Amino acid sequence: MPAAAAAEILGRAADAQSGDTRVTDRIANVQDLLADDLRWIESALSSAVDEGETPATLAARHLVTRGGKRVRPMALMLSAACFGRVTPEVRQMAVVSEMVHSATLLHDDVVDEGMERRGVPTSRLAWGNAISVLGGDLLLVHALQRTQQHAPEIMPDLNHDVTPPGRRRDRAAARRSELDVSEATYERILRDRRRRYLRGPRAPERV
Repeated sequence: MPAAAAAEILGRAADAQSGDTRVTDRIANVQDLLADDLRWIESALSSAVDEGETPATLAARHLVTRGGKRVRPMALMLSAACFGRVTPEVRQMAVVSEMVHSATLLHDDVVDEGMERRGVPTSRLAWGNAISVLGGDLLLVHALQRTQQHAPEIMPDLNHDVTPPGRRRDRAAARRSELDVSEATYERILRDRRRRYLRGPRAPERV
Protein backbone atom coordinates (compact mmCIF):
# COMPACT_ATOMS: atom_id res chain seq x y z
CA MET A 1 0.00 0.00 0.00
CA PRO A 2 1.44 3.43 -0.95
CA ALA A 3 2.43 5.60 1.99
CA ALA A 4 0.04 8.38 0.98
CA ALA A 5 -2.93 6.00 0.89
CA ALA A 6 -1.98 4.50 4.24
CA ALA A 7 -1.69 7.97 5.78
CA GLU A 8 -5.10 8.93 4.42
CA ILE A 9 -6.73 5.83 5.91
CA LEU A 10 -5.14 6.47 9.29
CA GLY A 11 -6.23 10.09 9.17
CA ARG A 12 -9.85 9.12 8.47
CA ALA A 13 -9.80 6.61 11.32
CA ALA A 14 -8.44 9.22 13.71
CA ASP A 15 -11.06 11.76 12.64
CA ALA A 16 -13.83 9.20 13.13
CA GLN A 17 -12.75 8.55 16.71
CA SER A 18 -11.84 12.10 17.69
CA GLY A 19 -15.34 12.79 19.05
CA ASP A 20 -15.61 9.46 20.88
CA THR A 21 -14.83 9.95 24.56
CA ARG A 22 -15.74 6.43 25.68
CA VAL A 23 -12.14 5.25 25.98
CA THR A 24 -10.98 8.26 27.99
CA ASP A 25 -14.10 8.06 30.15
CA ARG A 26 -13.47 4.39 30.91
CA ILE A 27 -9.82 5.03 31.74
CA ALA A 28 -10.91 7.79 34.11
CA ASN A 29 -13.37 5.40 35.78
CA VAL A 30 -10.66 2.80 36.26
CA GLN A 31 -8.29 5.43 37.64
CA ASP A 32 -10.93 6.39 40.21
CA LEU A 33 -11.50 2.75 41.13
CA LEU A 34 -7.78 2.07 41.58
CA ALA A 35 -6.82 5.50 42.92
CA ASP A 36 -5.10 4.23 46.08
CA ASP A 37 -3.23 1.50 44.21
CA LEU A 38 -2.11 3.91 41.50
CA ARG A 39 -0.81 6.39 44.06
CA TRP A 40 1.23 3.59 45.63
CA ILE A 41 2.58 2.57 42.22
CA GLU A 42 3.59 6.15 41.36
CA SER A 43 5.46 6.39 44.66
CA ALA A 44 7.17 3.04 44.05
CA LEU A 45 8.22 4.04 40.53
CA SER A 46 9.54 7.38 41.73
CA SER A 47 11.64 5.67 44.40
CA ALA A 48 12.88 2.94 42.07
CA VAL A 49 14.29 5.28 39.42
CA ASP A 50 16.60 6.81 42.03
CA GLU A 51 18.11 3.42 42.90
CA GLY A 52 21.22 2.92 40.82
CA GLU A 53 24.13 4.73 39.28
CA THR A 54 23.95 8.28 37.99
CA PRO A 55 23.43 9.29 35.19
CA ALA A 56 21.38 6.22 34.26
CA THR A 57 18.95 7.14 37.03
CA LEU A 58 18.52 10.61 35.52
CA ALA A 59 17.50 9.21 32.14
CA ALA A 60 15.07 6.77 33.74
CA ARG A 61 13.55 9.47 35.98
CA HIS A 62 13.24 11.86 33.02
CA LEU A 63 10.73 9.47 31.42
CA VAL A 64 9.05 7.69 34.32
CA THR A 65 8.13 10.76 36.33
CA ARG A 66 6.41 12.30 33.30
CA GLY A 67 3.49 10.03 34.07
CA GLY A 68 1.57 8.36 31.29
CA LYS A 69 -1.73 6.53 31.25
CA ARG A 70 -0.34 3.55 33.22
CA VAL A 71 -2.55 1.28 31.15
CA ARG A 72 -0.48 -1.83 31.86
CA PRO A 73 -0.54 -1.54 35.65
CA MET A 74 -4.27 -0.80 35.54
CA ALA A 75 -4.97 -3.77 33.27
CA LEU A 76 -2.96 -6.09 35.52
CA MET A 77 -4.68 -4.91 38.70
CA LEU A 78 -8.14 -5.07 37.14
CA SER A 79 -7.45 -8.63 36.02
CA ALA A 80 -6.39 -9.56 39.56
CA ALA A 81 -9.46 -7.84 41.04
CA CYS A 82 -11.70 -10.04 38.91
CA PHE A 83 -10.56 -13.02 40.98
CA GLY A 84 -10.20 -11.44 44.40
CA ARG A 85 -8.33 -8.40 45.63
CA VAL A 86 -5.28 -6.43 44.57
CA THR A 87 -2.63 -7.98 46.79
CA PRO A 88 0.79 -6.50 47.56
CA GLU A 89 2.32 -8.96 45.10
CA VAL A 90 -0.04 -7.77 42.37
CA ARG A 91 0.96 -4.18 43.08
CA GLN A 92 4.61 -5.13 42.75
CA MET A 93 3.99 -6.81 39.40
CA ALA A 94 2.05 -3.74 38.26
CA VAL A 95 5.19 -1.71 38.95
CA VAL A 96 7.21 -4.28 36.99
CA SER A 97 4.89 -4.00 33.99
CA GLU A 98 5.41 -0.23 33.85
CA MET A 99 9.17 -0.58 34.32
CA VAL A 100 9.44 -2.96 31.37
CA HIS A 101 7.27 -0.68 29.24
CA SER A 102 9.30 2.42 30.14
CA ALA A 103 12.56 0.58 29.44
CA THR A 104 11.41 -0.29 25.93
CA LEU A 105 10.43 3.34 25.33
CA LEU A 106 13.90 4.55 26.33
CA HIS A 107 15.52 2.00 24.03
CA ASP A 108 13.09 2.55 21.15
CA ASP A 109 13.60 6.33 21.20
CA VAL A 110 17.31 5.75 20.62
CA VAL A 111 16.73 3.38 17.70
CA ASP A 112 13.95 5.52 16.20
CA GLU A 113 15.76 8.81 16.91
CA GLY A 114 12.69 9.98 18.84
CA MET A 115 12.49 13.69 19.56
CA GLU A 116 9.59 13.97 21.98
CA ARG A 117 7.96 11.70 24.53
CA ARG A 118 5.06 12.66 26.81
CA GLY A 119 5.26 16.28 25.85
CA VAL A 120 8.98 16.82 26.53
CA PRO A 121 12.25 16.10 24.67
CA THR A 122 13.21 12.43 24.89
CA SER A 123 15.80 11.20 27.37
CA ARG A 124 18.26 10.63 24.54
CA LEU A 125 18.17 14.35 23.70
CA ALA A 126 18.52 15.35 27.34
CA TRP A 127 21.26 12.88 28.33
CA GLY A 128 22.53 11.28 25.11
CA ASN A 129 21.89 7.94 23.45
CA ALA A 130 24.23 5.89 25.62
CA ILE A 131 22.78 7.20 28.88
CA SER A 132 19.24 6.67 27.63
CA VAL A 133 20.04 3.02 26.87
CA LEU A 134 21.59 2.64 30.32
CA GLY A 135 18.44 4.13 31.84
CA GLY A 136 16.36 1.50 30.07
CA ASP A 137 18.72 -1.25 31.17
CA LEU A 138 18.47 0.01 34.75
CA LEU A 139 14.69 -0.29 34.67
CA LEU A 140 14.90 -3.83 33.27
CA VAL A 141 17.29 -4.82 36.08
CA HIS A 142 14.90 -3.36 38.65
CA ALA A 143 12.01 -5.25 37.04
CA LEU A 144 13.89 -8.56 37.17
CA GLN A 145 15.01 -8.02 40.75
CA ARG A 146 11.52 -7.07 41.92
CA THR A 147 10.02 -10.09 40.20
CA GLN A 148 12.60 -12.42 41.71
CA GLN A 149 11.79 -11.04 45.15
CA HIS A 150 7.99 -10.95 45.00
CA ALA A 151 6.95 -13.47 42.33
CA PRO A 152 9.88 -15.75 41.44
CA GLU A 153 7.55 -18.27 39.83
CA ILE A 154 7.00 -15.98 36.85
CA MET A 155 10.67 -15.22 36.22
CA PRO A 156 10.78 -17.51 33.15
CA ASP A 157 7.89 -15.56 31.61
CA LEU A 158 9.53 -12.20 32.29
CA ASN A 159 12.87 -13.39 30.92
CA HIS A 160 11.05 -14.43 27.77
CA ASP A 161 9.34 -11.05 27.52
CA VAL A 162 12.39 -8.83 27.98
CA THR A 163 14.60 -10.68 25.49
CA PRO A 164 12.65 -10.37 22.19
CA PRO A 165 12.58 -6.51 22.17
CA GLY A 166 16.35 -6.50 21.68
CA ARG A 167 16.02 -8.69 18.62
CA ARG A 168 13.26 -6.45 17.27
CA ARG A 169 15.45 -3.37 17.77
CA ASP A 170 18.27 -5.08 15.88
CA ARG A 171 15.91 -5.74 12.95
CA ALA A 172 14.62 -2.16 13.09
CA ALA A 173 18.13 -0.70 13.12
CA ALA A 174 19.17 -2.90 10.21
CA ARG A 175 16.21 -1.65 8.14
CA ARG A 176 16.31 2.04 9.00
CA SER A 177 17.59 2.91 5.52
CA GLU A 178 14.90 0.88 3.74
CA LEU A 179 12.19 2.97 2.16
CA ASP A 180 9.90 0.05 1.35
CA VAL A 181 9.40 -2.60 4.06
CA SER A 182 7.84 -5.82 2.81
CA GLU A 183 4.32 -6.77 3.86
CA ALA A 184 5.65 -9.89 5.59
CA THR A 185 8.07 -7.82 7.67
CA TYR A 186 5.33 -5.36 8.61
CA GLU A 187 3.01 -8.19 9.70
CA ARG A 188 5.78 -9.78 11.78
CA ILE A 189 6.39 -6.46 13.57
CA LEU A 190 2.68 -6.17 14.36
CA ARG A 191 2.55 -9.76 15.65
CA ASP A 192 5.59 -9.17 17.87
CA ARG A 193 4.12 -6.01 19.35
CA ARG A 194 0.72 -7.59 19.89
CA ARG A 195 2.30 -10.61 21.60
CA ARG A 196 4.39 -8.37 23.87
CA TYR A 197 1.47 -6.22 25.00
CA LEU A 198 -0.96 -9.10 25.41
CA ARG A 199 1.44 -11.20 27.46
CA GLY A 200 3.01 -8.70 29.83
CA PRO A 201 4.16 -9.78 33.29
CA ARG A 202 1.41 -11.92 34.76
CA ALA A 203 0.03 -11.33 38.22
CA PRO A 204 1.23 -14.00 40.64
CA GLU A 205 -1.24 -16.70 41.57
CA ARG A 206 -2.78 -16.36 45.02
CA VAL A 207 -3.10 -19.29 47.36
